[in-house]
Amino acid sequence: MITSKQEYYNQEFTNLELLNAQINEAVFENCLFTSCNFQESKFTNSVFDVCTFNSCNLSITNIDKTKLIDCRFNNCKLVGIKWFHANTSLGFSCKFINSDISSGEFNELDLSKSVINNCNCQNSFFAGANLSSQDFGESDFLGTVFGGTNLTKTDFSKSINYIIDNENNTITGAKFSLPEAIGLLKPMNIEII
Repeated sequence: MITSKQEYYNQEFTNLELLNAQINEAVFENCLFTSCNFQESKFTNSVFDVCTFNSCNLSITNIDKTKLIDCRFNNCKLVGIKWFHANTSLGFSCKFINSDISSGEFNELDLSKSVINNCNCQNSFFAGANLSSQDFGESDFLGTVFGGTNLTKTDFSKSINYIIDNENNTITGAKFSLPEAIGLLKPMNIEII
């Protein structure tokens, strides 16, 4: 069982059900979470340092003032998380691999040291975020908002459903492929025949 104000080092948690829980000031270092369910839980002023989550559900989890340092999410459901509420004083470096991060809010975050690869990113918000040098792999960006976003040298060549306004985002050196690159023309309000 996980409780507030406790420290967990090098531990493995499997099939843990912690729905709607409130965990304050807990520290997790080098921990492995497998098939755990933290849906709608609240982690406040906590720390996850070099932790791996495999096939976990953290949807609608609140991470208010929580530090996420070198965490990895593999095949996880992370829907509706306001990632910008995290404590980023030590940076924000997470790897999202084959995960559902849809309806996530990454506004103003520096994600240049993070990885988002082969993810469902539908209806997410990256306003003001730094996504430079990302390789999104086969990620799906249907309904996702990019505004004032740094996409320098970002690779969208295998991604789908993105619409990016090149006048409101920095896309220098970014990679796109057809037919998806047509999404770059949609904000221009032109007719393509």
